[in-house]
Amino acid sequence: MFHREIFRFRFLALGLPTAITVFGILYGLAELPMLPNQIASHFGADGQANDYSSPLAFIAGIGALQLALVVFIGYLAGTVNRLIVVVNNAFALFFSWGVLGLTIHRNVAASGDVTQATLPWLPMLAILGCSIGVGIVLGLFAKPVYPAEDGVSRNVDKTLVADHSTTQWVGTARMPAVIIAVLLLSLAALATITVYLFLDEDASTATKVILGGATLLMLPTLAMTKLTVTVNQDQVTVAFLAGLFRSTTAVAAITAVQTQHINPMSYGGWGLRFSKHGMGYILRSGEGMTLHRANQTPLVVTVDEAQQGAAIVQGLIERNAK
Repeated sequence: MFHREIFRFRFLALGLPTAITVFGILYGLAELPMLPNQIASHFGADGQANDYSSPLAFIAGIGALQLALVVFIGYLAGTVNRLIVVVNNAFALFFSWGVLGLTIHRNVAASGDVTQATLPWLPMLAILGCSIGVGIVLGLFAKPVYPAEDGVSRNVDKTLVADHSTTQWVGTARMPAVIIAVLLLSLAALATITVYLFLDEDASTATKVILGGATLLMLPTLAMTKLTVTVNQDQVTVAFLAGLFRSTTAVAAITAVQTQHINPMSYGGWGLRFSKHGMGYILRSGEGMTLHRANQTPLVVTVDEAQQGAAIVQGLIERNAK
């Protein structure tokens, strides 16, 4: 069923920033015929050009990275986080008008001699201020819509609990396709830019290290796009990457188990998370279970058919208590 408030929130959080980014990329591509083979792509603190690159590589690299980020950030907002609405729109506007648009404009204004291209700080600061202001205004128009069961813990359905001493249960969870696509797009953009910089003898070492490190840091996240939860009579195991990475909790150490609707933003996003709610393996929003552990923080896991898995754990807890 169509929900006007949800549509408006998602449009402001995701749709509008994406449209702004695409418009900026299209503007850059439209200006390609006016640009030389090499353009000033980086400027020093004095506003003078100190690095150059192919205009198509600059537009494609910045555009792809920005597009991946605004989609990812917009998805993080869900239908509840107004701050992300502000940040995402301000980010999209600043990068489209300032980083991409103003850089291209200053190169066109240099009339072919890109060594004379400058990027004054005053226009950049003005664009940044305007972007933040517009982002705040748009955030005020975004009315959060909270899921009815978000974060509410539920006890295990007693009708499902039985003696599962010889039973093994396996549940899985996958990261949403849109998040995986954004991660892959971001990784491809970062890897492309990183390779280009390493081949460029004039690029600074610091820039190479930062982008190279960011590229490597994304690889573990891609390894966590799917998890498997296995429950047997002795332990509960959470595994990633075909079992290469795993975390095990002994059933004897579990004092209680509950199911709940999980919102990734309550844990700071996707992946391995630590928050006031405990340690979490969060791959998506939706159903999951919480294992309360003796002398440890709770363990929260997003998993399909969480009620069934929790029922088996509850049965094992009751068996050990006999």
